[in-house]
Parts: sequence; structure tokens; C-alpha cells
Amino acid sequence: MKTTSQTQRKAYATIPNTGTVYNDIEINAPARAAWSVVGNFSAFDRFTDGLERIEMLSDGEGAVRRKFFASGDFVIDQLMERDDASMSMHWNIILTSLDIRNLWEHIRVESISDQQCRVVWEMAGEPKDSQTSQQQLETFLTDFAKAALKNVASLCVLETESA
Repeated sequence: MKTTSQTQRKAYATIPNTGTVYNDIEINAPARAAWSVVGNFSAFDRFTDGLERIEMLSDGEGAVRRKFFASGDFVIDQLMERDDASMSMHWNIILTSLDIRNLWEHIRVESISDQQCRVVWEMAGEPKDSQTSQQQLETFLTDFAKAALKNVASLCVLETESA
């Protein structure tokens, strides 16, 4: 298992010179079931609160997507690397209306047992607005990821029970 300090950040433009926000959740479902949820770059609206829709502008590594939120905010990000074998994916924000710049993200699924896994979501970024502190941004990213990961766990358990 890679630790936060060992994870290689893949970058589109500028690598943020910040700490990495680390969030994880253990899920009572097979790792592949969790990967089928979080490993789909075009379907984060399944588990992200307030994300109304996604438009894919291209496919595969290098794919670009536009995310539209209920708040009116948008995010355009690019998939830098996706590996089904290791259940790991890196992407970066290209443009957003949110108070974030240079956001790097990495999500991965680790198998704990046949029926249990851990989903890890790491992020690093900087606030665009000089009035926002790094700590405020990191709190926002943590809350965002925790809510999404809780939704992932619920989806995985429901899908595993119905299978």
C-alpha cells in the first residue's frame, strides 16, 4: 500500500505546493464493486452531492469532462492516468468557478478481504482567492470527499446486496 507521501502526483499544469488531504472509507463490498463506482470518470454524479450532470468531451487517458453543480458552479478536469489492474486514477482540474486552483486528485481502491475494501481519495490544491486560507480549502475538500465516500459506501452495499 502506498502512503500519502509516496503517491506520485500526476499533473496537467502546475503541481500544488501543499500538503495532501487524505480521506478513506472501509466498505463491506468487494474491491471490484467499489472500483465499478469510483473508477468511472464519467459517472461521479452517481455519488457526489450537488453534482447535477457531467459532459464528457473526450475518452480514455487525457479525457476531459465538464461537471455542473446545483450551485451553478462548474469544474473542467482531465484524466491523467487510470489503471484498472491497480484500481487507481489521477486527474487534475483545468478550470473551475470554485475557489480552487491547481487541484490534483487521486482515487484508489484497496482490497482488504474478498468482501471488504478501502477507498482512498487524496487531493491537493490551493485557494484562488487570497481571502481563503489553505486550511479553509482543505476543510472544504475533506468535507466534500467524506460525503462522496459515504455515498460510495451506500451504493456499493446496495449493489452488493441486490446482486
